[in-house]
Amino acid sequence: MAEVEDATTENQLPSPSLLTLERLREGLETLLQTESWDVLTLKVVLSRLEQQLLPQQPPGTLKPYKKGIKAEVDTLMKRMLTGDSKSPAPDPPAPAEAAQKDDAQPAMKRQRVSSASEPIEPTFKEDAEQVMQEDAAAEKEALVDDEEQENEAPRKKRRPKAEEDEEVDGDDGKMFYRQMFKGETELRVGQDVYLDTNGSEPYVARLQEIFVYSFAPKEVYFNARWYYRAPDCTEYARLAGAPSDYEVLFEGEPLQAQPKELLFSMHMDENHADCILRACSVHMLQTEEEPAADVWDRVADSTHEYIAWRAYDNKKVYALTELPSKRLQEAATMEWNRGPKELSKALKEPSRAKKALEVIEPMGPLQMDELAAIWLPRKHLEIWEAQQPNTTFRKVAQGCLIRGSQLINGARSFYAAYVLEVKRSPRPYKLGQRVTDAALRVRTATGDRLVDLSALSNQPVTESELSRFKVPLDPDVVRRKVRSLQRAMEDDQHLFDAEDLRMKQEQEERLRVQREEQERAREAEEREAERKERERDEVRRRAAANKGGEPQEAWWLSYQNTGDDKQREIHKLKSRLARFRKIAANSAAEGERKNAEKLALQAEAKLETLLRKEEAE
Repeated sequence: MAEVEDATTENQLPSPSLLTLERLREGLETLLQTESWDVLTLKVVLSRLEQQLLPQQPPGTLKPYKKGIKAEVDTLMKRMLTGDSKSPAPDPPAPAEAAQKDDAQPAMKRQRVSSASEPIEPTFKEDAEQVMQEDAAAEKEALVDDEEQENEAPRKKRRPKAEEDEEVDGDDGKMFYRQMFKGETELRVGQDVYLDTNGSEPYVARLQEIFVYSFAPKEVYFNARWYYRAPDCTEYARLAGAPSDYEVLFEGEPLQAQPKELLFSMHMDENHADCILRACSVHMLQTEEEPAADVWDRVADSTHEYIAWRAYDNKKVYALTELPSKRLQEAATMEWNRGPKELSKALKEPSRAKKALEVIEPMGPLQMDELAAIWLPRKHLEIWEAQQPNTTFRKVAQGCLIRGSQLINGARSFYAAYVLEVKRSPRPYKLGQRVTDAALRVRTATGDRLVDLSALSNQPVTESELSRFKVPLDPDVVRRKVRSLQRAMEDDQHLFDAEDLRMKQEQEERLRVQREEQERAREAEEREAERKERERDEVRRRAAANKGGEPQEAWWLSYQNTGDDKQREIHKLKSRLARFRKIAANSAAEGERKNAEKLALQAEAKLETLLRKEEAE
């Protein structure tokens, strides 16, 4: 059997003119005895062999023969593990380097979690009989009836199985699968799972990859993306270099979360499959604000369901709809697409009771009052800018309207501008009692410019300034900004004077009244349009009922262009005669009645003439 295997392997190995089989095996044996098996991937083996045995050949010379070399590596590993190798077995590779690397960067890699029985590294045994006995015991343990283990996580797994038994080989010696089994439970890529933490609250992660190493095909590993709980964010921010008293903030306040909330993250690392406890579900919601209480109630009664509507990255927390980088946005979109959708769909179908309480949304072009509602004076921007950290200032300032001032030929003039984003001024300047470098990039009728906060006015924009403000704006964006400014003022009302709050409330009330008036006018127009449509339907109904009977006044409704000119004239005279007779019979005015009788006689004479001509023909 060994001869057949050697012959098959030789067909996939380099020719003797390039590299003899004896030299290849000697080189592989030397590598396996001197190098740690944890770092010996197939790519590394090929590179080391080329450097040691083929220094004159270009890199990649052995790549076409990687399958044969991989088979030789597996054969040598098996021989060395069972003690059949002629050379003494190497000492077990120590994980000291990996441990030091993990300790050096605690913020970049989460602590690996595993069960006590997890095989961390290959164990070299001199006694082949002992190896066979342990394998038999492991297989026997795997066949234990599930009823005896129903209260604890299975300690032995079936080998991962891909759909249609498809395996994907990696260059680093990994074989990837789409699914694996934990006991009788199937776990697929994209599934959320609990991870063991040796007694404390389990971690939650989403499976990204499932794989085994070619030299240990029975040991299953996975790569997962971690979800954070609120305390984890502050802990990892401090591990990443933040001060010991640092607290992660969200919208200017210390981060707080619901009991069933998790935070999306970009943190991924590799673990052994033994640390998986069971499956769970994380609903990712793309919403600008914290979900309402009824949304949390949907998952409160479910032990293994969670909600993630925010993300942690680089010591900061963002809503999933306001992620700052393309990398974060793409990752969150990918996970949202393959995650559970039931809760997201339910949020898009509000109940009838909720619809009755919805705010009336204005339609059509923007009004002057709506533009004035997104204007902010300098003193308000100065208050928000003074808050540290000033994340709320950036969120509030972007999308608002300001009134800027400028000197033209020694005369001061004012203009309206739309804030695009918050930038840094080329040089610091004094703002009230402070020195700051905050600046606004704004868009005016003449183009974009950078404006310091000290150049803004506390007086509202005038109608003439708004009339000169020729900047195209999205009405939906502006109306959303009006609501967000109202919420920001309510959240930070302790920072503002009572007079400012009163004026803001009056402005909101005017907008509310205006929206209600617009809604009433729109409903009145709809009712009028419906009334006219009903009248037209009634006329058509009467026309259809009179068809074939007495001539009707609106003769054109039943007579279109189906007859010749003579028939059309006859039909018109019959209708005119009927109308004049009706006026003569019902009119109370003497003159009108006589005139109608006269016209009726004329119409009757013309009609008789046409009918005689038609009979003669």
